[in-house]
Amino acid sequence: MKSILVVDDSAVARRIAVKCLSSIGVGEKIREARNGQEALDMIREEAPDLILADLNMPVLDGVSMVRKIKANPRLVGIPVIVISSILDDARRRELRERGVDHLVEKPVSPPLLAAAVEEIRERQEAEER
Repeated sequence: MKSILVVDDSAVARRIAVKCLSSIGVGEKIREARNGQEALDMIREEAPDLILADLNMPVLDGVSMVRKIKANPRLVGIPVIVISSILDDARRRELRERGVDHLVEKPVSPPLLAAAVEEIRERQEAEER
């Protein structure tokens, strides 16, 4: 996964996610967005290989952003990892139904993020065969 978009309204959370991605050796090009709308604008310019997104953001929240991505035939195949501190069973179920590929709880730990990225990478490789 060469191009990754990290979407979170918290600069600190974005920085932590970028450090985690760098520590596990993925993302030659990591871009950052502060909210879902900014992310959609960036995705329209250049679609990433992976999106990491928070749920609670101003302007356009993570759930609405995922809904718009998964409704677009050109973008539907982009894997999305949601990173959030609020991931109860009902929320997890809802996010899976909306097309989220993986869920990681905050605070983000490199091993958990690495496992999520590796699972997505393996699934993509299997689909390509």
